[in-house]
Amino acid sequence: MRKLTTYLLVMVLAFTCVFTLSACKEDVQTTPEKEIYSVALNEYDINLNVGQTFDLDVKKYDKHGKEQTAENISFFVEASEVASISKSGKITATQAGTTYINVQVDDCEEVACYVTVKSSSVLNGLVINFTGKVYKGLSMQAYAMIYEDGKMVGYADNVTYSGSDETKATVTESGYVTGLEVCDGLKITASCTYGGKEYTTEKELSVYAPYYYVISNSLIRLASNTTLTGATNSAYTVKDDITVSKINVLDSEDREIVQQVTAKVINEQIAQIETDEQGKVKIIAKQSGVTSAKIDVSETNMSIVAKIEVYNTISSIADMDKLAFASLNNPSLLSGSYVLVSDIDYQNQVIYPIASYKLNDTSTANRVVGNQWQYHLNKAEDGYAPVAREDFGKTGQGLSDEDFIAFANKKGINPNQLSFSGVFDGNGHSIKNAQIFFGSYLMEEKSNNLSNPEYASIFGYLTGTLKNVSFEDISIQDPTSMISQGKKFCADNKTLRKSTDGYFQFRGTAIVGRAIGADINNVYANINYNHKVSSSWFKGVLVSETGNAKISNCVTYSGGFNENDYGIDTALSATTSIVKNSLSLNVKRLSKNYTSTNSNGVEGNYYALHGKTWKDLAQTLGNGLTAEQSAKATFNTAIWDLSLFNATDGGRPTLIKGCSLA
Repeated sequence: MRKLTTYLLVMVLAFTCVFTLSACKEDVQTTPEKEIYSVALNEYDINLNVGQTFDLDVKKYDKHGKEQTAENISFFVEASEVASISKSGKITATQAGTTYINVQVDDCEEVACYVTVKSSSVLNGLVINFTGKVYKGLSMQAYAMIYEDGKMVGYADNVTYSGSDETKATVTESGYVTGLEVCDGLKITASCTYGGKEYTTEKELSVYAPYYYVISNSLIRLASNTTLTGATNSAYTVKDDITVSKINVLDSEDREIVQQVTAKVINEQIAQIETDEQGKVKIIAKQSGVTSAKIDVSETNMSIVAKIEVYNTISSIADMDKLAFASLNNPSLLSGSYVLVSDIDYQNQVIYPIASYKLNDTSTANRVVGNQWQYHLNKAEDGYAPVAREDFGKTGQGLSDEDFIAFANKKGINPNQLSFSGVFDGNGHSIKNAQIFFGSYLMEEKSNNLSNPEYASIFGYLTGTLKNVSFEDISIQDPTSMISQGKKFCADNKTLRKSTDGYFQFRGTAIVGRAIGADINNVYANINYNHKVSSSWFKGVLVSETGNAKISNCVTYSGGFNENDYGIDTALSATTSIVKNSLSLNVKRLSKNYTSTNSNGVEGNYYALHGKTWKDLAQTLGNGLTAEQSAKATFNTAIWDLSLFNATDGGRPTLIKGCSLA
């Protein structure tokens, strides 16, 4: 998810009342015992009228309950038309509707609160508001606003307040309310003069028990119970150990698990929920989407909200193929959220490009559909489908000449040059032993009879998020064997371009062809250049071209060293893209545009040339290697296993399976 500019939030003691916590882990480079921190919000289920405000208070705690300094806190409002939030955490309701506000504290797990805004059309006159709830033993400041025909026209000054029962809550004339007893039905009265008019109003309120309510998981991510192609999935679909506990903030009594809770899911099509007599909450994922679990504590009527994200499940080559052909058959899939629930081994078969990309520049070459598609596609009811891999090359498989011409006239697999704008989360799993498709689109040079394949990549055009995934033992498809069988890669009057040493050439190769405004993090990428294929332009292991992209915590390895290999990318924009905290081995440089005098958005990265090992990189990070910045690279040990890094020559950082979900 996007992050806004980070800042230090000033904490206000008056609002340290009821909080919900979720675990997070600090980034470290070595592997000592993991530090576990919790993030707390003073409210997770916020209800406002248009024009009202609420002060969202954020705190960070260690595992012993001791408050820690939060260095950076950022907020992101998913529906910005419904509410806004300032750098100090003040939420302002702007339009009727609902929204999540996501909160990121340092390197902790993201948490979220749910805001419901109602229309204020019924409001007129003086309205009393609080920025939070009133708790026994704690004080809260009331404030008053003037409404006319549902619109707030100003804050009232010189307001006099009074309460209905001083034995249960004291109310000062200036509006400080201090809870004395847990109760409902108290009334607070306010009077003022505004614009020459006199106003009086009354508000009913409750006094709540002064507890921190601690939820073990405030953000729950699961996989859907069916895959993208409709197969049944049971992996990562259940979270069954969610608990709520309480701490009295006045006498600091020991934490106690609340056993009497009720719970419901807002959208039961996305997930279902169960509770047991011990207070444990169980969430079972169904279909993809975002919803909330509302957990009510019976003894205090306190509600705690946990956000539930259910991702589309990918577990097979068939699922990957469906996503690859989405740009042709079902473009809406390109904006979805996907998660791997198992490793996918292609066993040296081709992997079709997702959102395949070609340049639109036709000044020196025509961009056309690669002829190889004729052998890989069959016509289907919803458009086109890949030939079953076990049937490839058999008689009757593939498109007829007439059908291929129709396919080419439709401009191929991605006729509208759509990008993948969604989220692809590997969940620590790998895509491995795959050959990147050679020649999805071709550049037919106008000055001669040569033809160059465009980008050879797994993700052609990426504007979304790629994270927590390993691409292992990836290679580029060698066209030699298919050419020897009489299969065409380009038009009859064209020949595939070769370098002087006999290598087939293409515009660029990498896991991602073009990353514009994309977020790529925690990715391992290994491409082995073992066939006679070469890039005449862009040859980066992770990305060919970037613009306004954010790349962080990535690890790359170039197999079959070539002097033109770049670990991350080959066209990093000096002003708009950032590459940080990443490692590359067996490469010429981390980024083509990096020089000794211009870091070009590169910070905290390390790379090693041909002949070095992962152990070399781990032990020295700069001694005899090339360090692009002096800062040490750090990796989140909740996502990366570093136990073999610095232990063996081949001991690279590896992703932890299941690191994303639940």
